[in-house]
Amino acid sequence: MQLNFKILFFIFICLLISVTGNSASNYSDQRITQTMKQFMKNHHVHGGAVIISRHGKMKTYLFGEAVPGRHIPVTENTIFELGSITKTFTGTLLAENVVLGKLNLTDSIQRYLDKPHSTALGKMTYLNIATHSSGLPFNAYNLPYNASFSSTHRLRFHHAIKNQRAHYRMETQMLYSNFGYGLLGHVLANKSNTTLPVLIKRNILTPLNMTTSGLDIHPEYHKYLAQGFNAQGKPVPYQQSGLLGGAWAMRASVKDMRSYLRAALGSSTTPPTLHRAIRLSQVPHYALVGDSMQLGLGWVITPLNNKNSARQIVRRPEHYHFVPVRGIKIKNPHFNSRALIGKTGATDGFRAYIAMIPEKNTGVVIMINQFFHAGFSLTSMANKMLLDASV
Repeated sequence: MQLNFKILFFIFICLLISVTGNSASNYSDQRITQTMKQFMKNHHVHGGAVIISRHGKMKTYLFGEAVPGRHIPVTENTIFELGSITKTFTGTLLAENVVLGKLNLTDSIQRYLDKPHSTALGKMTYLNIATHSSGLPFNAYNLPYNASFSSTHRLRFHHAIKNQRAHYRMETQMLYSNFGYGLLGHVLANKSNTTLPVLIKRNILTPLNMTTSGLDIHPEYHKYLAQGFNAQGKPVPYQQSGLLGGAWAMRASVKDMRSYLRAALGSSTTPPTLHRAIRLSQVPHYALVGDSMQLGLGWVITPLNNKNSARQIVRRPEHYHFVPVRGIKIKNPHFNSRALIGKTGATDGFRAYIAMIPEKNTGVVIMINQFFHAGFSLTSMANKMLLDASV
């Protein structure tokens, strides 16, 4: 009888632990689901996906419809536009060139600029452009961020290369520049004697087994494209990457973004050269004066030194550097695993965000098929999820 009691007591304790553990997990799942559903309701979002890595364990949450008109739900295969998260891919390409000894960050971009080019652009270094310290404007004059390969846009692009001037003295002001990153992608493609979509696929996507993602989506996978909607709720058509694709044009499926988040967190399964390149891209080189933010090669780094830092990342504006902000060069740039490393993204029909705390092996990705102007609400929600998961 005593033995049976001990056995029953042991079974009871095991069941209690199991129920308690599942309740905690379910509560967290429920909170993420409820938070995302309320967010989607508030901003009239049709469909979205959330990927959470908690101390290395990945979980994916899928919401709503990828193509509302046809009632196609969001699945693991749904492809979203990432907007400026593309800059982290372009920054990684640059870092890979450095890792392989093919260039230095302090080299001028002049050699691989189309000729004739402006003297001002020729003096800019890869580091200047990649850290938004070049003084280049947000967009080139009369050239949209998603400029196509049309003859008109080509003429304007080459006019910009020939005549563009920095708006501020290099390395004194940080000014976010889509044109700068579009130009960087163009230069890196010229250097490799190929196109940027091919270069990113070969050097990043294929090694990470991101099979359905790219700057330009193969027609075979168009059936997985989510329909994007602009701020007025109108559908936005799919568009090729065009002239400045290195700044904005990456599209990725939900399952592929799990692979990218895993690599960005420093997974040991990432090919060694690519792993080193990603880590280099996450090293901060400039710090903003009066702000905790630092700029890497496409990534934004925020050291989490205290509780105030954590509070700040859920309150600050989405894009702090759409206006010039004074910056200073970091004397001893190094990778900080305790920092929050992230990047926002938006196109005319989508919003996205990726962020991580490498020391905690914890990260978050959110993608939605709706553009709206209050982007800080997305990053704030995502950073709260990230901090909660890192505990």
